[in-house]
Amino acid sequence: MIKFGAKFMSFSLVVAFVASPSFAANTSVSPYWKQTKATCTISVSSKTYLASKCIYRVYSDGSISIDGRKKLDYFVQLDAPEGKFRRAFWNGPDIRATHAHSYLGDVKKQGNCWVNEQAQICVSDAA
Repeated sequence: MIKFGAKFMSFSLVVAFVASPSFAANTSVSPYWKQTKATCTISVSSKTYLASKCIYRVYSDGSISIDGRKKLDYFVQLDAPEGKFRRAFWNGPDIRATHAHSYLGDVKKQGNCWVNEQAQICVSDAA
């Protein structure tokens, strides 16, 4: 936690602000992520929500985002690794959601996927 006077702000909120595209576009700070085009799948409870080209980003803290390329599409946020696991969040099942508010649980890397009993998130053909 970062203390500002008597108020506290979580580090993730600070990262979200600093990592906003509008902030980065107006500064001379070096890139805060590595962005790659790839093919991705997002499956939850045995239903596939995304199986298409996507944008795959790895942030400087080790967290990952996977975004469909359409204006309205599904996306996943994988927190920085904690041991063998990452916490996974997504915007589904409502494609109109604008933030990754739904917790998918802790996922473990298996090949080019992150999986648990509920979700399978895969990235392939990353350039």
